[in-house]
Amino acid sequence: MSLSPRITFGDLDLTAYPFSILIDEGDDGVAVNVYQDMISALRDGRIVTSNTTDNREVTRTVMVEGSDLRDVDESAALLARECEKSRNILTLDPGDGYAASAVYETFRAQIVERRSRAMDEAAVRLFDITWPALPFARSVEPFTAAGVTSGAVPTTVTINDATARTGWHQQDRPGGALTDAFDQSGSEVSIGILRGYTSESPALVYRPATPVDMSDTPFLTVRWRFNPEMGVYSYYGSQSRADGTIMPNLGLKQFPESQWNGPFETTYLCSDTSVTEFRLEPPAASTYQGASPSGTFYIDKIVRSNQAPFTGTLRQKSVTIDVPGSARTPASLEVSHATSGLGNVLVYTSPTLSLTSSPALSPYTQSSTADEPAYVSGRRWNAASRTFVVPVSALGRGPHQIVMRADEANWVVSAALLVDGFAVGTTVVGRASSVLLAADSAGMPIYSLGSMTLPPHEVPEGSSATVQISVQRPDLSGSDPRVDEVWAFPMPDDGTAHLSAIAVGTRKRVWLDAPTVDRPNPACYVGNAVDRTDSFGVDGALSNWDEHYFTGGSNQVFVVTSTALDAQVELEGHARWLTHPAA
Repeated sequence: MSLSPRITFGDLDLTAYPFSILIDEGDDGVAVNVYQDMISALRDGRIVTSNTTDNREVTRTVMVEGSDLRDVDESAALLARECEKSRNILTLDPGDGYAASAVYETFRAQIVERRSRAMDEAAVRLFDITWPALPFARSVEPFTAAGVTSGAVPTTVTINDATARTGWHQQDRPGGALTDAFDQSGSEVSIGILRGYTSESPALVYRPATPVDMSDTPFLTVRWRFNPEMGVYSYYGSQSRADGTIMPNLGLKQFPESQWNGPFETTYLCSDTSVTEFRLEPPAASTYQGASPSGTFYIDKIVRSNQAPFTGTLRQKSVTIDVPGSARTPASLEVSHATSGLGNVLVYTSPTLSLTSSPALSPYTQSSTADEPAYVSGRRWNAASRTFVVPVSALGRGPHQIVMRADEANWVVSAALLVDGFAVGTTVVGRASSVLLAADSAGMPIYSLGSMTLPPHEVPEGSSATVQISVQRPDLSGSDPRVDEVWAFPMPDDGTAHLSAIAVGTRKRVWLDAPTVDRPNPACYVGNAVDRTDSFGVDGALSNWDEHYFTGGSNQVFVVTSTALDAQVELEGHARWLTHPAA
């Protein structure tokens, strides 16, 4: 392979006369990880964490030529002037005609002359140059990536509509024998459930005639209802399996006509691309007497789809942004709507966030006072207290920031661990609420209820335990407040999760800009014009915005726009690479 590498430094081409590079000397340096020790009880060894990378040093030897030494010194002066600049750009083109150029953002360079009589006689100077540079190379041209919620073309396929017994069975425990001791009537199959439900209770099993291809439609939705023998206080999760493997429960959807007996829809993430057996277990439930009730569990249909479930309305959603590059990428995140003001905006990013997880807690409670299409959750609770029962598997472990949207203040949050529906250990109580964002045009502020560790007590991996999160007003006098949504945002100690709260109001765009070399602090702007000509910073507004970073590959962003439905999310920046850009 023939190479013609080219290196440009600021305004100088270091591979064109009077400059040239000694190709056998120098290197691109190393992006240096910065490590910190974590506190642990390990007797031998230590646990370290790294969330920061220090600068690299790029080195090259530059030869300066001329017709005489005066000519050489004039060119060398140009090189020295570039090295003196506090900020500069070093671009390395591999020169094979295919590979992309790498751009390093550099700081004042160290230049050292090598001098000898022989070089003077040849009218040549050699300079060893060391460029302190940001750790990662970037692409020459910026990228723009739009956030998407699910598959570009919605696909939904009914696996079985329960109108016949074919393929259905009852199974008393996972891996147990299959029997025909179930009922089928109309468009439902059903089984009886005894008091004291556990994961060993009977379940309905569906075995299709041929394996179900879930590769492009990984979201499995089960429509069901439960006819209990006593009033149910809340359902706290169901556990279902594909070919014996437990599928993550992504949340419960309640329909307007639902009471305690449904109908409901539970959506799971199925990682098995070809499924021969679905074990669909009844939900665990709490009653006012505290025990799981007896009753009948019905399934209406099971469906596969490429559309991830969203929580309530599209005023809150998780979107996927595919970022080119192989390293952490600072960029500008824009949230916008073509016609509506955004209102109060929440933006949450975390490496643990996925398209199948949501900080919203509304899917984990039932019996709303009314449907409210203009609310973030799509529902309204008129009550001075609200309880959410969340599977441990749906929560990140560690500190969580609790946030809620309601029309009145003075809330307190508490959390208790439930095992088989019963509280164990002590209940953790958070601090009183404070205003995070003032009321939007709908008259609903957003409150911060502080931070708490969830789950409140340690449980092993794979635990079926749940966490009961309650928000209530200690002063229950006065009119019933309107509650829209409560969020539990995981905020791990390593600082990788970030939450921004911005009062955008009637304006249709907000930009969250990561720090750069030229502007070393993050910035937030609101406005209407695409080119930002009418935008301004929100420093003086009641807003709390943070920096947001993105890694190469698939990234998830959770966004709330209180007065805009289905806002667009877009990311713009330069892709970052370890050394050699692929694009």
